[in-house]
Amino acid sequence: MVSLLKSFAFLVMAGACGAASGENGIDTPKGCEFDITGTWEAVATRDSPAIGVRYRFGTDGMAVSLTPSGADSSEWVEKPGATVNAYRLDDPGAPSRIEFFAPGASSPRSSQEISQYDDGSFTTMDESSQPHRWLRVDPHRYFVLLVALLGDVAKGGPAFATLIRADSDGRATLDSFGIYIADELPIVGPIPAAVSNKHLVESRLDSETMLRVELTRAEYNRAMAVMRSWDRRARENRMMYDTAYLNSIVFLDQLAQTLNQCNERIQVKKLSWSAREPVMAHNHPQLPFFYVRDLRKDNDSLHLRNEEFRERMGSSCVGTCRSPATTPAPKLSMAQPR
Repeated sequence: MVSLLKSFAFLVMAGACGAASGENGIDTPKGCEFDITGTWEAVATRDSPAIGVRYRFGTDGMAVSLTPSGADSSEWVEKPGATVNAYRLDDPGAPSRIEFFAPGASSPRSSQEISQYDDGSFTTMDESSQPHRWLRVDPHRYFVLLVALLGDVAKGGPAFATLIRADSDGRATLDSFGIYIADELPIVGPIPAAVSNKHLVESRLDSETMLRVELTRAEYNRAMAVMRSWDRRARENRMMYDTAYLNSIVFLDQLAQTLNQCNERIQVKKLSWSAREPVMAHNHPQLPFFYVRDLRKDNDSLHLRNEEFRERMGSSCVGTCRSPATTPAPKLSMAQPR
């Protein structure tokens, strides 16, 4: 066990991927706090082999070793006699060192330098300066879809964000917010499932555009916080502007900006509302369409095409998906693009 702890290489989790060198020499995601709670798996690096173990770090300051459950090697569990250690970070939000203790002990049995961390991984250096890398194990996968339709000159078209959490049981939770058209009027609020479900698959039409990206858990949570704040605005009738398309584009921009809270996750130009800004040259009710279209152009390498999206989603959303705002759960069709 001591040798295993000596090989601990901790890269912590915070807000987005990517890193910048901090004052203490640690590669850290700017503006993000570390969150070690959850399950982590050792992976091989150029300088060290994989350890072949997983650890679950609890909010109670205890770390428990996990092992494969019998024949099903995809499921890791805590078995009787599993190794349990107390752990302590010198700074939980921005750690540079992690210490491990035998339960009840006051002196650490192992102390490891944390050399790098981001949303889904961390790296530690053992006493012999050997680096070891750990990846977060998450039973869910997370996605964001930014969708916009050109619509007509007077009203524009639907433009919204959909956040998806695909569960390990083959189901998924969807939340959508933005602008849609109802009774010939633009409405800003939660998007009806009948609208959002039609746009899970990318269209071939030039009048529709989409940016679809897989997220980390932290990125998903930050984006969800923005969506919930705007949902509350809609429920309380406290929108920032009287004009629907302005609320829509500001919401989309705020959500996209959260992905860059820790580093430049996607290329997104913060709106300045200057008349010289290229997106402002278009018909104003259709601005959300051109905003999303430009986002897609600038981030085409990150965009998940239909087949890749289906593969990453697995069985999720092929049948019935559940949405907190929709009862009963909608039936989602992974139909061919229009």
